[in-house]
Amino acid sequence: MRTFRISDRSLHLIDAPEPTPAAGEVLVDVHTIGVNRADVAEVACAYPPPPFLTPLRTADGAEFCAPGVEIAGTRRDTGDEVVALVAGNGYAEVVAVEESALLPLPQQPTTPADGIADGDRPADGIADGDRPADGNPEATGTASDRFAFAASVLEAAATVVSNLHLETQVRAGERVLIHGATGSVGLTAVQFAKARGAHVTAIAGSDTNAALLRRIGADVAFNRHDGDVFEQIAAGDGPRSFDVILDVLGGGDALEKNVGALSEYGRLVIIAVLAGATGTLPVMQVMLKKAHIIGTTLRSRRGEAKARVMEAVRSQMWPLIQSGQIRVPIRAEVPFEDAAAAHQILRDGGHLGKVVLRLR
Repeated sequence: MRTFRISDRSLHLIDAPEPTPAAGEVLVDVHTIGVNRADVAEVACAYPPPPFLTPLRTADGAEFCAPGVEIAGTRRDTGDEVVALVAGNGYAEVVAVEESALLPLPQQPTTPADGIADGDRPADGIADGDRPADGNPEATGTASDRFAFAASVLEAAATVVSNLHLETQVRAGERVLIHGATGSVGLTAVQFAKARGAHVTAIAGSDTNAALLRRIGADVAFNRHDGDVFEQIAAGDGPRSFDVILDVLGGGDALEKNVGALSEYGRLVIIAVLAGATGTLPVMQVMLKKAHIIGTTLRSRRGEAKARVMEAVRSQMWPLIQSGQIRVPIRAEVPFEDAAAAHQILRDGGHLGKVVLRLR
């Protein structure tokens, strides 16, 4: 099978033997793969795979791990069309998957969600300033088929439901701040929080994308390039403190500023460290506010912990996604062998929506 091996901080396409499924695993013939920032970080040697991940082997027996955590394809044993969240090795034509990590493909909506309709955005859903440079894959706006659609929504749905439902239990009337709101996770989080009846403040990377966030449900949206986000929040007409903050920044001065923006009993959930892996924690503020600081990852979960998240996706997210209440545009569908170009889109930043690799 074709897969990718990481060497010298870059991806190398190779042929390797198919994996042998362990007890409780099944083989999936992969059609599409969702591309995530964790994949880019793994190639840069900044996000190692979990120690329990069974490595792949080259033809001469050398062990390695491929990136990739989000796949859609066909179960080899039953022929069922499925989507899966895996701990790694997703960039491959065949993947061994824990059966508890599988879900049936979600039904693709036939009409777009309000606010991301064709009349509310450029034809392909991407602002001109966010397009890739000439020669890079172009945006498609919507998924070309059900496999691309499934691979574009699962990881974001699982991240959002685990953090805004299982961890922080966002409720109607609560004030929610979402950093990095134009990626697939951020777009999903905005729409999920609004479906829960929350007041949403969202952070974008351009005025165009801030306007789109308001159209899909954000009550307030700021462009981070217009100055310090927290100063903009303080000077704006929206909330100045928040019950829940979904954070992709992590450390640096963002940690202290996020804690400062929490309300009493507020919950800060950190899901990435784009601003750094360390920062200053104002412990007295945390104590006085009775705040909760939560750090989560999906990749290291397995067994019952993974199954709990997948069940929450099925019960809480699939109805909203299949009805079109939550919609994430496709940023680009990229041929599998051009995975490096897909990663470059994420490294460049400023993109709107999801990047998907296509095998079949």
